[in-house]
Amino acid sequence: MMVKRSGNEKTGDGGGRRVLPFAILAGLAVYVILFLACPLDWASGHRFTRGGWVAQWLLLPDEMVGLWLDSPSDLLLLDRLLPLAVSLAILAVAGMLGYLGLVALRVDAKLTVLEQCFFAASVGLNLVSTYTLAVGLFGGLHNRLWFIAPAIVVAVGFGWCVRRQDRTKGCSLPGAWEPPQSELSWLNSRWLWVGGVFAVLILLGGLLPPNEFDVREYHLQAPKEFYQAGRVEFLPHNVYGNMAMGAEMHALLGMVLLGDWWMGALVGKAILALCAPLTALGLLAAGQRLFTPAAGILAAVFYLSIPLVANICTFGFIEAAAALYLFATLYAMLIAKEDQDSTATSWILPGYLAGAAVACKYPGLLFVVAPLGAWLLWISWNRRDREGRRRPQWAAPVVFAGAVAAGCGLWLAKNWVLAGNPVYPLLYGLFGGRTLTAEKSQMWRLVHKPAGFTFSALSADAWRVLIGSDWLSPILIPMAALAFVKRQSRLVLGFGLYFLFLIAAWWMFALRIDRFWMPALPIAAILAGVGATWCRDRLWQYSLLVLFVFSLVCSFVTVAVPPCVYTRFFVPYAKLRTSPDRLNPWHTYLNEHVDGTLLLVGEAQVFDLEVPILYNAWLDDSVFESIVRDPVSGRLRPADEISAELKARNVSHVYVSWSEIARYRDTGYGNWDFVRPEVFEQLVREGVLEWVPPPKELEGSVNQVYRVVSFEL
Repeated sequence: MMVKRSGNEKTGDGGGRRVLPFAILAGLAVYVILFLACPLDWASGHRFTRGGWVAQWLLLPDEMVGLWLDSPSDLLLLDRLLPLAVSLAILAVAGMLGYLGLVALRVDAKLTVLEQCFFAASVGLNLVSTYTLAVGLFGGLHNRLWFIAPAIVVAVGFGWCVRRQDRTKGCSLPGAWEPPQSELSWLNSRWLWVGGVFAVLILLGGLLPPNEFDVREYHLQAPKEFYQAGRVEFLPHNVYGNMAMGAEMHALLGMVLLGDWWMGALVGKAILALCAPLTALGLLAAGQRLFTPAAGILAAVFYLSIPLVANICTFGFIEAAAALYLFATLYAMLIAKEDQDSTATSWILPGYLAGAAVACKYPGLLFVVAPLGAWLLWISWNRRDREGRRRPQWAAPVVFAGAVAAGCGLWLAKNWVLAGNPVYPLLYGLFGGRTLTAEKSQMWRLVHKPAGFTFSALSADAWRVLIGSDWLSPILIPMAALAFVKRQSRLVLGFGLYFLFLIAAWWMFALRIDRFWMPALPIAAILAGVGATWCRDRLWQYSLLVLFVFSLVCSFVTVAVPPCVYTRFFVPYAKLRTSPDRLNPWHTYLNEHVDGTLLLVGEAQVFDLEVPILYNAWLDDSVFESIVRDPVSGRLRPADEISAELKARNVSHVYVSWSEIARYRDTGYGNWDFVRPEVFEQLVREGVLEWVPPPKELEGSVNQVYRVVSFEL
């Protein structure tokens, strides 16, 4: 079954045939000039423009490559082979498991080869994630057999299904993919190799250790703590670690399989990086089914070359997975809607994928489940029989809702049982929540609410989405707009409205940072693929070629140098583990000098610490205050009581990150009134702590380390 392609390919005749392409090219030229003239936000104070930045690096290719390694002898990727092999093995097992799921749902025969690969991997990744959560909840994370044995069963089941493909109608595995012929004279499937270059860069970046705050605070720190404890449990000291973490479970699985939390974390980052080429695969398939082969090829390459995609995937943000599941849900719904033989069970696949989006991040309820669920309700209400009479069918929405619950329900149940709130830490007024208070809930809302609803804010944010964002692709937005020049189909209009809904929801309800609207980029990419093929005029075709190459060059430069991507692609892990351009030098010092447990005050990005630690995120009760502060008087407890408590917890050192505390105070994160220098000065005077002079390379740091006087080895 193929969805009817939309629009017609006529370009007009007479003078109008030339006027419109010239007008569009003029508009594109203006956009590109403005794009290149935009100042870079990250370079405030240096007055860099995009054009100047790109031109600078094009003239210095040797220095660009030099950022990828410390020396020519670093060009060695052997230490990447282990996490790469494990991540690919997880993806392969997930794909086989997902394919068996498609066969069980009897939708495999309705899909092309590309669609089978795309949906099988998407479904399988969430199945593997949910299984890892289940094993973790039962405390089985110290036994690899819980994962190796099921993987063998899946592989055997997949092989059995393939062997029976000629005899079992529901288990037909189609042959190889045939590259399509493009309607653009210069475009063919070989251009996918250009997208492959970006995919390789993204994967190399995904295999690097983390260097971003949120990733080191909870995206990888929470799986690390689950692995060390041998089970998935409530984390009273890290509020973020108790949210839905479907994408992070692959890092936890990598830790279990490798028996190493540091290398296992790289497996999880690599799988997140693989979400980019997997999404591009879905765009390639969707373009061919819904529009034209050229639209699919262009959409896939456009998506992979967007610098924001590389930024998100290589840093280890889970929006990469959220974007994958958002597009997979929409695509599955379009296939189910246009299937003349569809039944209520046809909506299991899109429902499960929508649930997977929620399992990655709660906003999936707003960005995916709510709008697409409402659309399904509309479809069901307006369903008509062969005589054209309205016959509402409510089984489809019910099945869809059940599949959503299957995709994310275990996470909601886990939080309901362990935290007392299925969407912890949200909706405190409705559900409450373990360790939460009304004051904490209010602080959460204040720091996560959008920054004002003025016209100036709207204008600034619209400018950023359309052209101003540092990590945009040069022609993505105008090409997406061109989709509406000639193609006035419902499908194109629907994609456009969904994109606008996502941006509006981001602006009204989310923190207005670019990565939170990144899941809308697959929609923009497919619209760009459609828009680029609006006309077959020779002038347009070769102008498009020039623009396309220009865009790819600009994007390559952007993702090949910092700060968009951490680009130490070929530096050995042994150097990266303690490299000062990634790791706080204080953490290196603490890893080398702490003998017992380290108590951290104000520091939350603790992933790279290799010693036992006590810490808390900004919203959680302060561990330091619970030890040294009297809960009744609010003053310091007696020195002997504090020393006894520190000894009971085996604390040997206290690290105070005054730089982080100052940042928290400036941004309104938490209540830090008690944590003042005078408190530590008094603890030193009373013989509880002893100040440790910083090493020479850290003498200018405001942060401090104290040794616990009563600690004994």
